[in-house]
Amino acid sequence: MPGRIFLFLFHRFFLPLFLRMVLGVRFLGLENVQKLKNKQFFIAANHNSHMDTLCILSALTWKQYLNTKVVAAQDYFGGKGIRTKMISFFFRTLLIPRKRPENSLEPDPIEIVQVEIRKGHNIVFFPEGSRGVMEELAPFKMGIGYILKDFPKLEVLPVFADGLGFIFPKGSHWLLPHHARVKFGVGFQVDSRGPKEIRDEVEFRVKMLGNWKGKMRKTSED
Repeated sequence: MPGRIFLFLFHRFFLPLFLRMVLGVRFLGLENVQKLKNKQFFIAANHNSHMDTLCILSALTWKQYLNTKVVAAQDYFGGKGIRTKMISFFFRTLLIPRKRPENSLEPDPIEIVQVEIRKGHNIVFFPEGSRGVMEELAPFKMGIGYILKDFPKLEVLPVFADGLGFIFPKGSHWLLPHHARVKFGVGFQVDSRGPKEIRDEVEFRVKMLGNWKGKMRKTSED
């Protein structure tokens, strides 16, 4: 019980105040999150900083937050120490391997995420696969297409974060106030499409949400 109370205070009071008042993050399109108050959803967002996750989680209602899993790399966030436990407690992480298995005895990251969706959990997913280069956008990987193809009626919520890489750059240990925004788009359903079509649709919606005109890294999985 004390842990749940502490988590509530962190999510409902400390986190929103810190992000908005101290760091200066602006949140746009929150009404699109509220529309999903009683629905299961899948958030797809670009990824430049660990702050992306905190900002997305802070925009959720308490009930949504408790029922949400953030997909994260097992080799980076996994382990048995206090760091791993703290990250799991606050970030609600769902750890997966970065690559699909070479044999059936190894865990499949696609199936791990799909199992949680079938359990009714909301998912936060970063289709680029990693934080990459600050203020650049990488082509989305095919994983999101393989995950969502089995859930044509699941609400997919595109999110675009801009400027968070300046607040907490990759490799930094310090947070610096900066003009940043997190914009939540209108939810949509992928219907009965193939993995590549789904991947392309989600990528298009995230880019358009941010009016993206910046750099695109050239790696792709087509």
